[in-house]
Amino acid sequence: MEELDEVRAAFPAPERGDYSPVPIVPREAHAPSPLWARFPDAAQLEATPCLESLARLLLPVAEITPALLTRYGPRLTAQLPALLFPGDEEALEARLQGLKKAGLEEVWTDNIYGIPLGKRLGLTVRGGWGLNVTNTQAVDFYESLGLASLTASFELPMEKLRRLGGTVPLGLAAYGRLPLMRFRSCPVKASIGCKACGGHGTLTDRRGVVFPVECDRRQYSTLLNSVPLHIAGRDDPSDFRLLYFTDEDGDRRGQVIGEFLEGRPSTLPRTGGLYYRQLL
Repeated sequence: MEELDEVRAAFPAPERGDYSPVPIVPREAHAPSPLWARFPDAAQLEATPCLESLARLLLPVAEITPALLTRYGPRLTAQLPALLFPGDEEALEARLQGLKKAGLEEVWTDNIYGIPLGKRLGLTVRGGWGLNVTNTQAVDFYESLGLASLTASFELPMEKLRRLGGTVPLGLAAYGRLPLMRFRSCPVKASIGCKACGGHGTLTDRRGVVFPVECDRRQYSTLLNSVPLHIAGRDDPSDFRLLYFTDEDGDRRGQVIGEFLEGRPSTLPRTGGLYYRQLL
């Protein structure tokens, strides 16, 4: 530790800048906002009713095919992996290049690596909640990089979300089992193996609460919340609402879409997340 302190002491501490407050123009509530929906695989997308009511369809890049691009056109946006490891970079770029030739126009990235990647390939880049948009400075920064839209962090209380400035379209997570943690070494694989899991594992805590684990083609896995966020029937200042589907069956996906189209709160267990800081 002493050696590290000596090395650090050789570099002067940066001076604090004279930062002026950023003027904030509060975003006004308007309803209904357009609905976007994310699906974990192509089979779920194809088996979901009411797709015509969704403004944008997000699908993992590994699930997108030229046939799907022909069918859904510019509404279909490729969701980039939340985690990208060095050995997978070349294959991902090659796949995106091929999909662009087949008609892909946009990517949605939950990680900052996706911004230069998408721009380099000439694709429109849309920012996900993983970019940690929690203040107007972040909105302005990503807007300066040319992102076409942003999804605000779901850790923001609604009051702070209403105060976000900027002019880029800003959406929020309105439904879904939100990610709690990501694993490079999957705990389900370690306990029962991938074959027994089938990509749909669960973890159970000491109180018996079950948490789904979503597998991303065995590259990494994501621990999801035990109950979904669901804010149908509430006003918010977003320019779009994202429905983030994970393990729902077709009937449930259709029901959720209908609840948001009609502004009808769900009667099933759900949470308002940190937006409202209470269990509904």
